[in-house]
Amino acid sequence: MNVMTEAEWMETGNECRRRNDWKGAIEAYSNALALNPESPARTAREMVENILAFGNQQIYNV
Repeated sequence: MNVMTEAEWMETGNECRRRNDWKGAIEAYSNALALNPESPARTAREMVENILAFGNQQIYNV
């Protein structure tokens, strides 16, 4: 069984984010946070959540 490190989860999250795979990015960042609650994944996950929140608001501003 291959266990991923915090850094590997961060890289996976970054790759997902670059592909606009928001769900995958949030999941990867959450896994990094599970390994280290002080991880920079917290900020990265918050940024993705903010992007999604902003984008969803635009639906109503037609």
